[in-house]
Amino acid sequence: MISFFKIIFYYPLLNLLVFFYNFTGSFGLSIIALTIFVRAILFYFSKNAVISQKKMAELQPELKKVQEKYKNNKTEQTKAVMEFYKTNKFNPFSSFLPILIQAPILISLYYVFLKGINSVSAQDLYAFITWPQNIDFYFLGFFDLAHPSKILALLAGASQFLQSKYTMNIQKSATNGEFSSIMNYQMMYFFPVLTFLIGLSLPAGLALYWIVGALFSVIQQLIIEKYYINKKQT
Repeated sequence: MISFFKIIFYYPLLNLLVFFYNFTGSFGLSIIALTIFVRAILFYFSKNAVISQKKMAELQPELKKVQEKYKNNKTEQTKAVMEFYKTNKFNPFSSFLPILIQAPILISLYYVFLKGINSVSAQDLYAFITWPQNIDFYFLGFFDLAHPSKILALLAGASQFLQSKYTMNIQKSATNGEFSSIMNYQMMYFFPVLTFLIGLSLPAGLALYWIVGALFSVIQQLIIEKYYINKKQT
């Protein structure tokens, strides 16, 4: 890994993980604490992404009319769509920002679990972080988080489906049940399957991170729906 990636993502996450382990004495609980901490830090971006998805669903009928009007002229259609976004003060790429931010975090955690915390040098830790003598990778006395787990991989896929399903319901409610994009339905089933397959080959610690992250996202979306979106509409 290149140095700036280590400095910005790898070292902070590694040190946070070790800090939470020293505090909880459980590798599983430290992953859960790290997940909640990271998601809380990213709440602002996630909130904007959910609001953006909701607004996109609401604008979809009008956007289709604009696209249909200039369907025979792609250049004019692109201009009209961009003007439509500008008029409605909507950034179509804002919902992708949390995904882009999550990518280096997942890669960093992958390296932490792949290399193994026990083989990480104490020099990788900050001066105020104590190096644990022994790390127990077992969670709930059953799951070895340093190795792949079919059960956790399956739960990761299921939690990803739950998150995708809830996101689809938000979009449907915004368009009175008319949101029926084939692509979105395909993605709703594609990502959970992909998550399951990835979970089968990577350390179970990542699957646990994925499970907690997906469940936290659903709770986060409920909060955003209640306190940010519905408030604006009342």
